Amino acid sequence: MFTKKLMTYIGVITAILSLIGGIWAFDSHYAKDEEVAEVKVRVAEVKDEAKENVKDLEIQIAGALQNQQSKGEVRFWNLQLQIIENELKEIRRQMRRYPEDEGLREDYRDALERKRQVQKKMEDAMQRIQ
Repeated sequence: MFTKKLMTYIGVITAILSLIGGIWAFDSHYAKDEEVAEVKVRVAEVKDEAKENVKDLEIQIAGALQNQQSKGEVRFWNLQLQIIENELKEIRRQMRRYPEDEGLREDYRDALERKRQVQKKMEDAMQRIQ
């Protein structure tokens, strides 16, 4: 009889402790208000950092694109310069054959002026390269 009562008390105490432990485990499963607020603050900080990183990346990409565009311009003007130099060589050759031809002299002066303009544009494009 005493052992039966003792077993009943032990059973009741175990049941109560189990119930308390279950409630405590269930309650600790959910986040507390301060933990949620802390996570929200951290998420906001990460968002701000991400926005700054994206802005920095956009600036870098814009600079790289502008740099590539300037390099393309330099290549274009360099090709134009080569074409004009070939034209000048041909005009000089023609001038040796026909030294009295005023039209060739005028063409030569025009080609020299175009060469100066192209060189100036190429220098401007080269200065824009970072």
